[in-house]
Amino acid sequence: MAEKKYYGALGAYGRDPTPANKRKAMAAVKKACGDDADCRREGMQVIAEKGKKKASLGERGDLGDKIPALAFERGWDKLQGTMPKLAKTIDQFSKFESKIIKFGAQTAIQATNISKKLTSLQRSNQHLGISSADVFGAMQSALSGYAKISTRSWAQDNIAITKQIAMFEKLGISHGTTIATMNTFGAVLGRNRDEVTNFAGVLNRFAQETGQSYNRVWTDFNSNVGKFMDILSTEEMSRQTLLFSVRARRMGVDVGSVMSNLERFETLDSAQAAAGKINAVMSSLGGSFDAIKAASLDYPERMNYIASSIQSVMGRVEASGPRASRAYMKAMKSAFGLDSKTFRALISYKPGQALPAELAMGQGLIGGLSTAATSRVAAEAATIEERTLSMADARESFAYHVIPTSMGLAVDNIVMALKTRSGELDTTLIKMSEATSEAIGVQFTTALTGMIETMGIEQGWDAIHASIRKLERQAKCPIGTSC
Repeated sequence: MAEKKYYGALGAYGRDPTPANKRKAMAAVKKACGDDADCRREGMQVIAEKGKKKASLGERGDLGDKIPALAFERGWDKLQGTMPKLAKTIDQFSKFESKIIKFGAQTAIQATNISKKLTSLQRSNQHLGISSADVFGAMQSALSGYAKISTRSWAQDNIAITKQIAMFEKLGISHGTTIATMNTFGAVLGRNRDEVTNFAGVLNRFAQETGQSYNRVWTDFNSNVGKFMDILSTEEMSRQTLLFSVRARRMGVDVGSVMSNLERFETLDSAQAAAGKINAVMSSLGGSFDAIKAASLDYPERMNYIASSIQSVMGRVEASGPRASRAYMKAMKSAFGLDSKTFRALISYKPGQALPAELAMGQGLIGGLSTAATSRVAAEAATIEERTLSMADARESFAYHVIPTSMGLAVDNIVMALKTRSGELDTTLIKMSEATSEAIGVQFTTALTGMIETMGIEQGWDAIHASIRKLERQAKCPIGTSC
């Protein structure tokens, strides 16, 4: 066993294959082997192999290169071979918890606790087709973009918020759109969680009853709500935002084009300034426009009044002939401050042809879908593939979190043991022959697999160390002695 004396030099050369370390390794081999030709040949062969480009850790052919994290690698390979789904789950959770630590500035223990809560959330909502990746992604998006994450309410509401983000994604609503709406109501307008949830139901019901996609209604609301922020009442602000969003879409124009005209009559001064030009054109066609009345009306009613005033003289405009009608159209368009497309849209606008939901919204904010009704819709929207995947994730997370917990164990103990305890074997392995280290690797992985299968951590490590002690006794050169 003379070759044991040069393992230290070989290990140094393996870690840092510089010419100086190579010379040291060669000298150590010659000194240790003396006249033993076989020993010297084997030693020089190991040195030559170390000088080549290193392969992956699992393919290295000598003990010196295998020692760092050898037990961990073999244990992980064994776990992947015998329980691939659980290995995949551990890897998935480990990556997510790493992101929680980074994005949420959490400790490892806190990240593990969040992971447990999220897997519980996923299992209880697997019928919605929500997978582990869905809840993990929703939480990560919330940590990145949710405005009230720095408040006390986040600790209480984070799981409910995560569920909403994941559930609304099943309706086609992106994480960013959901969080933007939550931020508008929660952070900007100061609404509580229940009020935010209720309004989400309003958006979803309005989408259903107006034949629009959920995402379109949510996106339009976020895009247009800033134009109505001067309305102090949150309910009225929301009502008018939704009403004008659907009106503008029905008319084929954008909300900004409609609102720019309505804003001209927001004050008496600006209304009277516009009234002169408008009435000059309207009176020549036998019509009139009351600017004071327009200024006294709110946006929805003002839009109806302007549209009806324009439409009241269209008969005479059309009857005036092509050239005159073109002149009248340009004059009226300029007087009202409208572009051609919006002006023509107001001529065609017919309030009475709106769907019942739009008509109802004209009277007041409609009621929303309940949380249960929204869940049913999300479940109906889930594909068979999504449900199958979510059920598989539920089974895996059950094995990962619930079973160990029921036995008084924590999964992070298992994972951390896998990561850290293997290092305790390094000193033993480096002092033993490659054949023995391979045997230890087998014993280690067998005990590790049994440990995870039975979730008996202490017993598992006892078995590992018992195997090591047995192999040490069998070694030709016991640890602590020299050959």
